[in-house]
Amino acid sequence: DALQSLQELNLRNNLVGSLPAKFVNLKNLNSLDLKSNEFTSLPEGFEKLLNLNALNLSMNLKFNYAADKTKLEKLTNLTTLDLSYNNLTEEQLNLLQAVLTNCTIVNLDYKNRSLFDGARRIKEPGK
Repeated sequence: DALQSLQELNLRNNLVGSLPAKFVNLKNLNSLDLKSNEFTSLPEGFEKLLNLNALNLSMNLKFNYAADKTKLEKLTNLTTLDLSYNNLTEEQLNLLQAVLTNCTIVNLDYKNRSLFDGARRIKEPGK
C-alpha cells in the first residue's frame, strides 16, 4: 500500500468524525493533526502507531477522553500532545502526564491560557 510510507497527515478543520480501520496501518506516521473535527473516539488499534510523536486533538469537543485514555497512554513516543479545548480536567491531564513522561501536553481553555501553568510539561504554546 502506497500510504504505508506516509509520515505526516493534516486533517485539520474537515468535520471528520472517524478514521477508517486501516488507518492504524500507517506505521511510519509521526505527525497527525486532527484539530477542529468531530471525533468522539480514536479507531481501535490507534495505540499501534508507535512512531507517532506529535498528535493534535484540540477542538474536538465531542472527544470522549475516558474511552481513549488507554490508547493515548500507550503512545509512549509522543513528544507533543495537544488536547486544548476538549473539556479535560486537571486530574485527567496529570494522570496522562505521569504516564507520558517525555511528552509536552498542551491544554488551553477558552480564555487562551494554560489550565495548569504549574504542572510539569503541561504548557501553553509559544512559552
